[in-house]
Parts: sequence; C-alpha cells; structure tokens
Amino acid sequence: MKNLGHAITEQLSYQRKSRRLLWLLFGILVVCCLSSFNQYEAWKSPNEDLKATLASNKSIGYTLEQALAADQVITKVDGVESSDNPIKYFYYEAKTQKAALNPWNAPNQFFTSLAVVVLPVMWGLYCILTTLGTNKVGREIRSYRSSFFGKLIALCIVGIGVVTFATILSIIVQFVANAMLGIHVHAPAPDLAKLPIQTAYQCLVFTLFASFFFFLATWTKSQKISILTLAIYMLLILNLGGFDLKNLLLLSLDNIYNTSASTMDIMKGQPTDMWLGYTIIVCLWIGFGFFTYHYTKLKQDPKATVPR
Repeated sequence: MKNLGHAITEQLSYQRKSRRLLWLLFGILVVCCLSSFNQYEAWKSPNEDLKATLASNKSIGYTLEQALAADQVITKVDGVESSDNPIKYFYYEAKTQKAALNPWNAPNQFFTSLAVVVLPVMWGLYCILTTLGTNKVGREIRSYRSSFFGKLIALCIVGIGVVTFATILSIIVQFVANAMLGIHVHAPAPDLAKLPIQTAYQCLVFTLFASFFFFLATWTKSQKISILTLAIYMLLILNLGGFDLKNLLLLSLDNIYNTSASTMDIMKGQPTDMWLGYTIIVCLWIGFGFFTYHYTKLKQDPKATVPR
C-alpha cells in the first residue's frame, strides 16, 4: 500500500506539471464559453421572433395576453415544430431559454451542449497521451502492480477533478456572460437539485473512459491505434443500441438532465435494462483490465506467469 500511495502521488505530481492538463482545462474553458454563447443565441432567436410577431399583430389589436389565453396546437414534421399560435409558442420558448441562462442551471446546460461529444473525446485523448507520454516517474518503484494501478487511479482522480472543475467553471462563465450581456435572470434554477447526481454520473463516465483508454494504450503501446479507436467509436460509429456504452450514456443523460432547453439535438437512446447494461460494462472493463495487467506484466518480465 505504501508503494501504491507513492505511485499515485508521483503520477498526480507528473500530471499536474504536464502541459497536457493545462491544454485540457483550456479546452474545457473554450467549450464553456461556446456553450454559454449558444445558450444566449438559443434565447435571442425566439425572443426576437416573439417581438416581430407581436409587432405584426399589433395593427389588428391582437395582444400577448389574448394569445396566452388561447389554445395552441403544436405539430412536428421532420423534427421541426410549428404552432397555430406562434405568439404563445415563441413566448414560452423564450421563457424556457431565458431560465436556462440562470448561472445555477449552467452545469445542466453545459453537459447537454456540444460537450456531450467534445468532452469525452478530449478526455480520452488526454488519457491516451498521458498513458503513453514520456514519463520517468515511477522508475524507482519496484512493484509493477503499484506502478500499473498507481497510473490508473491517478487518471481517475484527475478525471473527478476535471468534472468538478468543469461544473464550477460553467457557473462562473455564465455569471460573467450574463453580466457582460446585461442579462438578468429571475427565474428559479430547478436543475440545481439534480447537480449531485449529475456530477456523480459525469465522474462515472470519466472513470470508465479513463480506465478503458488506459488499458487500451497500455496493451497496444500504440498512440495511433488508441486515438483511431477513440475517433471511430465516438465520431463515426452510430449508437449500436442495447448494452452499447453510448446507448447507456444517452439513456442516462435523458433521465438525469433536463434537455428541454438544450442547445444540441441529442440523440435518444434505445430502451434497455440500464442496470444490467452497466453491470455488463463494468464486468467487461474488469476483464479487459485483468488481461492488460497480466499481459503487460508478462511482456515486461518473461519469467512471470499468468495465474490460471
């Protein structure tokens, strides 16, 4: 345990001094700013439509109060919604988007923006480069077990720290953006109550990604293969459904987050047993980790034997 603790400390120190971590945090800052800007644009569009519609109906004496009192029928064709009562539709759309600009709702909006795709890719890339980076740390540690698990645990700890950083940063960025744009939001922040479970969910996602790409990079010892796997799975392969990790994450996202004011059209997951799915994923991860550990240990020390 002493060697393991020393290995974790050394790995955390190495990552803290690495430029990769600074680039990752800077990337998160950029995504936060883009998310805040997109959220502002999402509110600005229906707000301007509402003003234009009210102006066009002013000549006939049709007011906002009359429109809100009337019924409306919303139809959806090819993913595009339309209403027979546009004033009422634009009013509630603008109201929903304005509430999303509350800084305390920022984590919910951030993690349902383009961060859904960008953040896992950035984090996976960081894990691959860190695992395969030129690292002299740990040479004095004799135990391969301490070195292996020290690197893995350190990556997971950094992942939890990155999630916490992104959550706090999204709130700060939205506060600053609202002040710069002169936006005053008096609507409550109902999504704040879900923040603990949302944070726990993101920590789980980052831990799964960290462990998988650590195992993959350690096993293949190839930066190209690992990055190509990340790019193909995250950017090219569609949702496979069932117990596919992406399908499970999409289902969880829909249950944990409020996506009514999301600035990104998030794909819906295909219904499946999530608890069984996550159990299978964790078992597969453990099996892959067991194989990677003993395979790399055997390659490093040919005299070592893999336990049966």
